[in-house]
Amino acid sequence: MAEIRPFAALRYAAVDDLSAVLAPPYDVISPEQQEELHALDPYNVVRLELARGGTDEPLAGRYAHAAETLQQWRRANVLGRDPTPSYYPYQERFGGSTRRGFFAIVRLRPWEYGVVLPHERTRPKPKTDRRELLHTCRTQFSPIFSLFEDRDGEVRDLLEMAMRDAPVACAQTEGALFGEIAADHTLWRTAPAIGRQLTMLLSDKQLFIADGHHRYETALDYRDERRRAEPDWTPDAPYEQVMMLLVPVEDPGLVVLPTHRIVTLGCAVDGAVLLAAWQRHFHVESAALPLNGNSVADEIARRGREGHAFAAMGVEPGVVHYLTLRSVPEEFAHPPTWQDLNVGLLTALIVEPLEHRCPGAQVEFTRDPEVARRHAEASDRQLSFLVNPTGVEQILTTARARDRMPEKSTYFAPKVATGLVMYPLDAPRR
Repeated sequence: MAEIRPFAALRYAAVDDLSAVLAPPYDVISPEQQEELHALDPYNVVRLELARGGTDEPLAGRYAHAAETLQQWRRANVLGRDPTPSYYPYQERFGGSTRRGFFAIVRLRPWEYGVVLPHERTRPKPKTDRRELLHTCRTQFSPIFSLFEDRDGEVRDLLEMAMRDAPVACAQTEGALFGEIAADHTLWRTAPAIGRQLTMLLSDKQLFIADGHHRYETALDYRDERRRAEPDWTPDAPYEQVMMLLVPVEDPGLVVLPTHRIVTLGCAVDGAVLLAAWQRHFHVESAALPLNGNSVADEIARRGREGHAFAAMGVEPGVVHYLTLRSVPEEFAHPPTWQDLNVGLLTALIVEPLEHRCPGAQVEFTRDPEVARRHAEASDRQLSFLVNPTGVEQILTTARARDRMPEKSTYFAPKVATGLVMYPLDAPRR
């Protein structure tokens, strides 16, 4: 099963208050936020995680700047390696909730080994970006977020014990710029005895990726490339591992948000024809479209307590259609686990048929119901579909079945901050 190890992290060496140098992960940073983070502090990690450059500048050039910055910061001791390997317990507070886990490195295994399991489909573009970053900087700046089962609470108890010691770093990151990550962060290092127990307790666990599928696949590809380039590679080479934040499935701070679908059609579609098609498998009820999309989200949450429920906006101006599942077709050409997933049923029975009916339709994603409402009201060729969130147990069930959910099926909130710990993929300097 999982092989986890402590590691000597690369960390900010000069400060223990990281408030000005942390950043959200690269995939939720807008160009405007990127500029704000650059202005916030000359050593903000965004300069490494998401190098600044023109949209027409090749990735290799952009991340060459990041690699140069990394070397400068290491020479100036802005960043330094911890002297000994450790696990790094981590607590984050947000909106009255607390999430706890620990940072570790984990031996890379292909999906088919069943040690680390995915639950979502991936896309090539993010992998290309992260691959270039690894090639040029040879450092993992942000962790993969993974889950494991801790039914007896043994790992939880060990983390609580480790957190009684003085922390090694703290941060407060409130405000719109940091809206995607927690507001309060505390980091510790484990004593050797606790570290050995953590290693033992995780040795019989499967790991389930919550966030970071693209980065895990990129790390596997990078490992294989390094193996081919180095015939004398060893299993202990740094690139044989990947950095993760490991959080128990039972942690009360696990929050999964829905990601809604917004569709721009490439052709005209008759609303009556759409409704007739949906009525084959859904009970369809129309209502006046509220002035705020959050009211629609609240309504499908209420209806979702009785079964699978969705909201369609844009079929008729000023109208929302609530769809409640009546039956799944006998011929269901998708993974069986999708029949129990809100987002799986939405994709299989609504979105994909719409794409077939209107080739060229563009499907995008938003977590904001009001953005979805405005999209649907803007044009007669724009539709939006609201969906309820996926449950954590559904994620585990899908992963164990070796199925993949549609892309953007889950959004664990908050995102894990970048800049707390980093993992170099070359041997430590002597």
